[in-house]
Amino acid sequence: MRTPLLVLLMALALPLAACGGDTTPEAKPSKWVLKQGPAETVSIQSALAVEPGERVAVLGRVQDINRDGFAQFVLYDTSVPYCGEGAQDCGCDTPWDYCCIDIDTQKRSRMPVELRDAQGKLLRGEHLGLRLLDLVALEGTMEHTESGSPLLVVTQGWERRERPTFDDSIKFPQ
Repeated sequence: MRTPLLVLLMALALPLAACGGDTTPEAKPSKWVLKQGPAETVSIQSALAVEPGERVAVLGRVQDINRDGFAQFVLYDTSVPYCGEGAQDCGCDTPWDYCCIDIDTQKRSRMPVELRDAQGKLLRGEHLGLRLLDLVALEGTMEHTESGSPLLVVTQGWERRERPTFDDSIKFPQ
């Protein structure tokens, strides 16, 4: 009688063992995730100095994905630790917002990225295959917004090089 009970308990425990770790599994692959991105990249801080119209390849961490339903996100320079990275653990429940970093450093270390089609139109409602704090390498053309802020325009996609893991207490937005 113990054997059937043990088998039943093991069968119930198996699906639970598969859970945990990454709390936002990728439901479907994204056409924007490349198998290989640019080999040579510069920091976000260096890319911000590139002239409009020039191509640049960067490496950065994803923050603020799909603003207002458009295919856009913000990249942070890898020299700036996110909250919870190494010695930068300030007890923040939301490590992707860089709240432990002063605002001036944040402004100098982030760059908006837009995904556009071949005609230059900003895409909407695209499945990007990204999660906050993913480390990505991508290439695009520098432009400036109407307010004069630098902006990286991407038409091909990116390579995800790392996805940080957190304990189950960190819940990423869906």
